[in-house]
Amino acid sequence: MRVSQQLRFKDAALTEPLDVLVIEDDESDYHLISRELTRGDRPVRCVRVDSRAALIDALEHGHWDAVLSDYYLPGLSFADCLSFVRGRLPEVPLILVSGGIGEEAAVEWLKRGVSDYVLKDRLSRLGDVLARCLREVDARRSRQIAEAALRESEARFRATFEQVAVGIAHLATDSSLLWANERLCSLLGYFFDEIRDTDGRKLIDPEDRGLGRRLYRRLIVGQIDHFSQELRCLHANGTSIWCNVTLSVARHDDARTDYLIAVVEDIRRRKHIEQQLGEALAEAHRADAAKTRFLAAASHDLRQPAQSLVMFVALLKNKLSGGPLATAITQMESAVGALTGMLAGMLDLSRLDAGVVEPKLATVNVADMLRNLASEYALCADAVGLRLRLATGRKRSVLTDSTLLERILRNLLENALRYTKSGGIVIGCRRHGALLRIEIVDSGIGIESLHLDAIFEELFQVGNIARDRSQGLGLGLAIVRRIARLIGAQIEVRSRPGKGSRFSVILPLAENRDVKSGLTGSNLGSGLTLLVIDDDPCVRKGIEMALECYGYAVLAAEDETRAIELLDRQGSPPHLIIADYRLGPGRTGVEVAQSICDRWATPVPAVILTGDTRPERIQQVLATGFAILHKPAGVDALLAAIQSLIARPDAEIV
Repeated sequence: MRVSQQLRFKDAALTEPLDVLVIEDDESDYHLISRELTRGDRPVRCVRVDSRAALIDALEHGHWDAVLSDYYLPGLSFADCLSFVRGRLPEVPLILVSGGIGEEAAVEWLKRGVSDYVLKDRLSRLGDVLARCLREVDARRSRQIAEAALRESEARFRATFEQVAVGIAHLATDSSLLWANERLCSLLGYFFDEIRDTDGRKLIDPEDRGLGRRLYRRLIVGQIDHFSQELRCLHANGTSIWCNVTLSVARHDDARTDYLIAVVEDIRRRKHIEQQLGEALAEAHRADAAKTRFLAAASHDLRQPAQSLVMFVALLKNKLSGGPLATAITQMESAVGALTGMLAGMLDLSRLDAGVVEPKLATVNVADMLRNLASEYALCADAVGLRLRLATGRKRSVLTDSTLLERILRNLLENALRYTKSGGIVIGCRRHGALLRIEIVDSGIGIESLHLDAIFEELFQVGNIARDRSQGLGLGLAIVRRIARLIGAQIEVRSRPGKGSRFSVILPLAENRDVKSGLTGSNLGSGLTLLVIDDDPCVRKGIEMALECYGYAVLAAEDETRAIELLDRQGSPPHLIIADYRLGPGRTGVEVAQSICDRWATPVPAVILTGDTRPERIQQVLATGFAILHKPAGVDALLAAIQSLIARPDAEIV
């Protein structure tokens, strides 16, 4: 017999009715149970069964959120009820509702799979018991879903890290290997069990183990969260493999280091290509250096006889003036002038390429320079029927070499005069943010867009295919580009054939140069101690005196022994180290600075001074985490590096 009834169930916010199966042979008890459930806020649909057949049919064809069962049923034992319900509804709560079972027996049934029990004389507990059982079911289902999702996530995680194209490993803070994926093991030629708990540093080529030592220490103490370094790893067969190793930290919520994560990428192919490119580049540099040396030697050696030719031509012109050979002498004078001009240009190019021209920086009033140039070249423009106009406003200054900047502007003005047949030329300057644009605009023949790069090459001239020497030698813009690079200027060109050209020289304004900012006060380094290490007494004393002028306390030492002696006497590490790269036989400034850091167990920023500009030397120094300055380094550059490193110890300065 089945009886359905709409009930209300408490402690639930859902409006969807609950379906409850009640196994009860006493209809009055069923109504008591139903009445108790009506006290709740959620609708409930109840169905009563009182026989084995009805129970089996209800379990097979119904959907039930909970089952309530009496203990004593005619022709149906509670053990059978429990077996039927659990066989078909293993997750659904089964609550024993009985008036005659003792608590000990009830507890025993709880052990066998009953969710809870309620005595019929305490039916007021039924709503709360049912609500709790349903919450437990929901919690259990949520936990099962979460566990399944976690297992799936772990499976994906493991598949990803085992099949990824790079090696991955976990290391303890003492560098022992905790776990490594199959790719890393294959790369190094090991099975994981062979390298489990091995010191990870032993898998690095001994020559490269010192490169990441200082960065590793800063990683552990939390100054940086990761670093990446190209290192040679050791294969099981003893050979070295070029790899890019990235090391990062996995931390607890309280910032304590849990373990280290290493990502190892095989870069042998890239290194091979880099080696080939490096060899080709080195060969090109050798050829370029040979060309530069030849030009320098040729232009210098030929300059003297050319000068003699000039003298002899002048003598002949004076002696033969008005004679039958006067025309020939004039042509000879023109040819010798072209020769000496070419040699002068070649000498300038070779000096610039050889790096022997050193800019002398000073604050330059650009407006005054343009005013002087306009006054001088206005006469030249007027002589050929052109108008030269100055367009500049307020005073503008840049930090540059006055002579070299003027050389650039003269070359550009002379080009403008040479290629402008009508109209005029405008020179001026204007501010553009933190930059100053110095511009020379003409109404000349203009330049095709495909020639805008070529005009800066040696001996290239627009519209002079026949190499007419009266139009110049084609070296002016080549010199302009080299000088611009030397003083840190940018050259821009805009041109339209038949309409004219605009050449722009772009430099930072002097008031925006960081090198001048904050480096003039005598108390700049107040309270800061610097350690200077240099085996040359003149250089050491010069740096010491210069830094003391800015308020720094300076400890000056010729070697590591003296440096440690001074620091031990002081009783504390310095705020920054300045060391020459070469400190006598067998020692470098990098090694001494690292030794001092290790001795005091604290990272100390350092500036390494060197005259070696090779890329591998720069990379070697930067790999230690130290900054590098090339000799000769001015006081402003050194002070700027010190300030930057004191403010940000991980700043990269070259």
